[in-house]
Amino acid sequence: MNDGLVKIVDPDAISDGTRFVMSEGVYYAPERFENFNRADRGNSSEKETMFSLGMSLLESAILDECFDCYNYESMKFQAKKLEERINRLTGLYSDEFIFVIGNLLELNATRRSSLLELKEVINKFWSKEE
Repeated sequence: MNDGLVKIVDPDAISDGTRFVMSEGVYYAPERFENFNRADRGNSSEKETMFSLGMSLLESAILDECFDCYNYESMKFQAKKLEERINRLTGLYSDEFIFVIGNLLELNATRRSSLLELKEVINKFWSKEE
């Protein structure tokens, strides 16, 4: 693990003053990663941040970095490698935790939870326990 490395970051904040700079060692959402150099890529979204959070939680849960999910040569996100990492959670954590991680790491950004949606999901799990 890279001690002191920032892994959750607003990609729009990484700039050299004239252009955006991609940094290895950051958990980008797939849609941001694969379109990073496009001029019309737009600003980062809350759902991209949620994906980054999910990657950091996954790394913490499996005690292993997930940077090999990013192919910097082809600029393609490796969904199969992500799936393998998520599958490592089975038997180690509750179904609820795995569901939350899977939700944060949803590859389709429109189906990925926002912060408020995630809060609602977590509240449902807590209310079931009471």
